[in-house]
Amino acid sequence: MLMWLTNGHSIYDLPDWWITQRSFLSFEFGGEDYQIGLPLVVMLGMAFLTWVIMNKTHIGRQLYAVGGNTESARRIGIRVSLIYLFAYGYLGAAAAIGGMLQAYRMSEVVPNALVGGELDVLAAAVLGGASLSGGRGTVIGTLMGVFLIGILKNGLNLIGVSSYFVNIVIGVVIVSAIC
Repeated sequence: MLMWLTNGHSIYDLPDWWITQRSFLSFEFGGEDYQIGLPLVVMLGMAFLTWVIMNKTHIGRQLYAVGGNTESARRIGIRVSLIYLFAYGYLGAAAAIGGMLQAYRMSEVVPNALVGGELDVLAAAVLGGASLSGGRGTVIGTLMGVFLIGILKNGLNLIGVSSYFVNIVIGVVIVSAIC
């Protein structure tokens, strides 16, 4: 949709309040100034909200049931189509928030900035314990997977490994986690 709205072009003229606000909270500790960025706060907030939905609500249990076996979930009375609607709606909202955070981080809107990031997302979920067939996984596990992939990519970048080889390494990590 963004490619269609922008005709594939980047948008640079974002409002000043969007560009200049770089931290959510600033504080001083031990004579040093520290800042907590908005992306970290939003990530923790989304992780907490997702954890509450998945672990403390009926719809979370139903999501696990539908992910585990759709036909069994249907037979015990779960309205599978509504669960799919909720799942895709929630993930669409999360993707929109992620897109806004990417625009915040880059100070511009680049329609194809995250193309190819699907491999990182898949690797993080699998490393965190999610099943590729569905029905398993935790929010905490996924966060740990995200941190591991981030550390792996950053470490390989710091030692000068080619970005093409980094994708191969992440693919190997996915295969290793599955086997």
